[in-house]
Amino acid sequence: MDTKKRNIMISMCMILFMLLGYALYKNIARDDLFKWLGWYEFSEYCPPNMNMFYSVNIIKEKRQYTAHIYIDGFQTMTRIKADVKGGEKSIQLLFKEYLDDNVYSITNEKNVLLSFLLDGSEILTVWGEITPMVLDNNRIDKFFIRTQ
Repeated sequence: MDTKKRNIMISMCMILFMLLGYALYKNIARDDLFKWLGWYEFSEYCPPNMNMFYSVNIIKEKRQYTAHIYIDGFQTMTRIKADVKGGEKSIQLLFKEYLDDNVYSITNEKNVLLSFLLDGSEILTVWGEITPMVLDNNRIDKFFIRTQ
């Protein structure tokens, strides 16, 4: 192979790698849900001895974002898999299916279970099909915290 052909091949390979790198960068940059990955938790207490613990684990399975929701407490053991929709500033958790060890059913439709909104660095909870045990907590406020 002469020098001219070799230089053309090298130039084409460099252009191809640059285009591939740019495409990967744009794909990652458009992934607004990436920042939501992790565990979110909230617990509440109602006298005389009722507790409720809510955990949400947002994960990426293949190219889809899903949430595993665990609710444990007073006469409750709920396990749900939800689709995560939204963007950088807010997400909605939409019912997909019950997980194997679920005991208590909330819905069977693709309803909004919970929504999270970013307020600066804090997370606001908008309750949907999942509601808090304590009636005073049934409002848009800072309930869930990111733990991991």
